[in-house]
Amino acid sequence: MQDPMMSTPIYQKVADLQLNAGTTLYVIQHTQHADAEYLLQKLGLEDQGNLFILAEMPNAETDLTQYLQRIQQRLQHVSTGWHAVVFGDEAFIWRVMQTLLATGLMAEEISLILSTGPRQVYCVHCGHQQLHSQQDYCDCEQCGVHLLVRSHFSRRLGAYMGVCADADYPHGDAA
Repeated sequence: MQDPMMSTPIYQKVADLQLNAGTTLYVIQHTQHADAEYLLQKLGLEDQGNLFILAEMPNAETDLTQYLQRIQQRLQHVSTGWHAVVFGDEAFIWRVMQTLLATGLMAEEISLILSTGPRQVYCVHCGHQQLHSQQDYCDCEQCGVHLLVRSHFSRRLGAYMGVCADADYPHGDAA
């Protein structure tokens, strides 16, 4: 990817977190990562009710909506001063971030920790969003345009901007 822009997210390091026992919500996509294991080791008994791990749901891929609803329900019963730690790939982090903000947390109360995985790409030509690896180029699944994935990030969409890589050949090499 190109050099970072002002819109490119900056993620925290797990070792830099200031964890507050009993007043932090932990939202973890999966536990097969050293940073996730470190987080889990730091949790106290009072934090177990505040721990949400997507990978432990029966159908983790299809249960994201239900998972986010459980998080919203938990946050309905907390007072001010709570924080959230979100760990996962970018596609997961930004879906959770939008849910947390809609529930009433402020961005300053949310720590984002990135693991490896796909990212969302928004095609500026047709408006389609798709998951894609960390590579700089991809083809839009909907309109077929060969996209350059820019480092511009939309927090509202939770996606990087994909623009036509070559206007002379929008669908890749000429046949």
